[in-house]
Amino acid sequence: MEKWYYRHSNFQNWCTAENSDAFTYIGCHYVDLVAFVTGLKPVAVSVYGIKDRYPNGNEGYLYTDARVIWENGACLNVQNSLSFPDAAPGTNTQGITMYFAGAGPDGAPRGGWLEHSDQYRGLKYSYIQEPSSPGATMFTEPSTDYFQYVDLGGPA
Repeated sequence: MEKWYYRHSNFQNWCTAENSDAFTYIGCHYVDLVAFVTGLKPVAVSVYGIKDRYPNGNEGYLYTDARVIWENGACLNVQNSLSFPDAAPGTNTQGITMYFAGAGPDGAPRGGWLEHSDQYRGLKYSYIQEPSSPGATMFTEPSTDYFQYVDLGGPA
């Protein structure tokens, strides 16, 4: 969900009902992300849009609800809008939650989980199988405050 003030930006001139919609602009990144994480390709996409007016009177699909079906039968639901309150914390409310299925070390079916919040720059996940490294746990919530950035060179 993008901030309400985007309605006052250049969006009102190009992200109009006849040209685009909130899913095409925002949701496409989540389709790319799921493809990157899973290696899967989408096979079907459907989008429902709700029209609203920009301050200049142009009409656009400012609220969308999309369903993406993947080659393994999985489903990604994506909701987008230009409706996040300007007074709310952060620049937007974006993130992704993914649920996985797999087998544990005993062959029994188990679920996994990954959740990311752009607003808080956080990540949480739970493995399907317990990692073999000492002290590792099934659930992890790493802090982005402790990431180590590596200088790969280039112009300063």
